[in-house]
Amino acid sequence: MKQLSREEFIAKIKKNSGIDEKKQENFDNSLSTLLFWETASNGRKYGIIKENKYYFIKTSTSKKEEPKSSDFAYIGGLVNKLEFRYPSYADALKNLNFKIIVKFINIINYR
Repeated sequence: MKQLSREEFIAKIKKNSGIDEKKQENFDNSLSTLLFWETASNGRKYGIIKENKYYFIKTSTSKKEEPKSSDFAYIGGLVNKLEFRYPSYADALKNLNFKIIVKFINIINYR
């Protein structure tokens, strides 16, 4: 019996176990859930992300049409994580809409 090289051995194990590398690329391995997102007039995407029992408003500059929760980051960095944390989805949505409307009005007023 011929001894397999390391690459052949790994490929054989992947084939026998049903691991598909294409499926792994699209797998989102995060503990957060993207519930809602919207693109503002400045091109940034703002989203409501559920982490554990709290809802966070996060931002993303990703150009993807369908972003994932891992594309979003805390507004102002991890230091300001609690500034945009809300106990309910309704509070988060209300503040997100207010934030986008205020930014849009500020852009119009400064032109």
